[in-house]
Amino acid sequence: REGGTGRLQAGDGPGAADPGKGFRECGYTRMCAGEEIELMDLDADEVEEIDIPGALSLHRIGIVASVRARQGLVSIAWMRTHGYTTISLCMKNLMGVIGPSSDRGTIHEPFPERITDLVSALRPGLSVIDGTTGLDEGVSRTPVPLDLTVAGWDFVAVDAVGTAVMGFDPMEIIYIRLAHERG
Repeated sequence: REGGTGRLQAGDGPGAADPGKGFRECGYTRMCAGEEIELMDLDADEVEEIDIPGALSLHRIGIVASVRARQGLVSIAWMRTHGYTTISLCMKNLMGVIGPSSDRGTIHEPFPERITDLVSALRPGLSVIDGTTGLDEGVSRTPVPLDLTVAGWDFVAVDAVGTAVMGFDPMEIIYIRLAHERG
């Protein structure tokens, strides 16, 4: 705000979950009220259909209109492993801006190409991985205390660093490799 950002908004598109309940349980409602940050349910917003030039697989997608219209998009993701994608960080986090939530299933096959197409069309200005406590979504769903944050302006690099911190080779995560190769 001191740098001239103007109005701040925080949004989530959780699909079947109740975003208000999630905002309250995570302390976002109280925090944002104190900072005058508007909380938004992205699943309740209008959708803008966009074409993705040079797409590998996902040539057209509906994006939450208010997110598409904003300057200064920030992707903040929790550091965690994921049963389907191995890791879930800032790039995968952008699935929350696909609307309506019922359309999010279209991104799953073939996932690496489609998530690469999505992030080529909607690039966050800043990406932040909250590694205060990570989550291993394996059988035990074990919280892992890490006490770290990874942040940067290049969302592919941020995800690559986060992936390496988690003990995986970033180039073995196909969508990180594809996004890196596409620049």
